[in-house]
Order: sequence, then C-alpha cells, then structure tokens
Amino acid sequence: MAQEEPPPEGFVRITKAVNRLGLADRNPWPQIVGRILSGELRIWRVEGRLTALMTSHAVGHIHELALADISGTQPLDEGVVFTQQEAADFLHISPVRVNGLVRHGFLPSHPKMRDLRRFAETFVLTAEIADWLAAKGTPATWRDIPRLLQEAGISPVAVLNRNRGYLWRRSEVADYIGLVAQ
Repeated sequence: MAQEEPPPEGFVRITKAVNRLGLADRNPWPQIVGRILSGELRIWRVEGRLTALMTSHAVGHIHELALADISGTQPLDEGVVFTQQEAADFLHISPVRVNGLVRHGFLPSHPKMRDLRRFAETFVLTAEIADWLAAKGTPATWRDIPRLLQEAGISPVAVLNRNRGYLWRRSEVADYIGLVAQ
C-alpha cells in the first residue's frame, strides 16, 4: 500500500494534514482509509519516533487531502493557513515563485486556502498556459507564450521576474485558448 520510494519533498504526515485542514472533528478516517485502500490516495511510510498508523504515514502534499472534501458533509475550512512550500505545491509552482507573488501583493505571506483558491481562479502563470495549450493540441514553450498572448491583445497583469514569470488573467487566457483550440 505505501509507496516503495522515499516520500516526495514537501510530504506531510496524514495526522498533521488532517489537523492543519481542520478535519479532525469530522472523523475523516473512514474516507481516508477508503481512498488509501482503493489506491486513490498515495501514501509513504515515514520514519521517526511516532509509530501510530496515520502518524507514521504521509501524503505527498497537504493539498491531496485539501482538494477533496473527505468529510462527506462539511466544506473544508477556507481559513487554514498554508506554509509557502505547501502553497507552492497547491499551485504547482516553486516556493520562489510564491515569494514573488507575495512580494508583488498577489498572495499574503501566510496564505489561507481561500487565498490560494481565489488566486488560482483569477490568475494563471506562463508555464500552466504552455501545459494548457499542449493539452489542446497546440504546443508552445513558455518563451512563446508572452508573444502569442500579446499578439492576441492580452497583456500580462504583472511581470514577476524581469522578462520571466508573467502573470495573466485566467479569464482572458481561457478565451484565447478557446479560440486557438477550435
């Protein structure tokens, strides 16, 4: 059941993830165990002095439990605070990029679940656009994206790191990709 390879960087013990997400009072354990047994939730054995079953196992990233409402009845606590590493994992970017987003005022230094969801619904970074285009059958490198979008009349919301690290409005990019993919 547990993965053979070492846990990924940024792993979190299952009990810690449940507590950080505010799920402990909802008895999420039957759903978690069910997801583990079905193979839907990958776990890793982690060494240490803590030996309880769910404490000695970890998930790759806290968002693996955060993205699915495993409680079955109540929504996740939108006020859960993420570390910058966890925020990076949630957004599929690097912690350095999260720091840039914090520095430019797009994320608070201690982002909450609601901040990350709002950001992901509103903005998109260049690398994700390249993946999006490739999935639609129009491959482009991250270097091509600024030129393609600017030719289509779409300007970046911000430049996070000189000529790299453009931030775009998701709705504008979605419209563009919808046109290109036709």
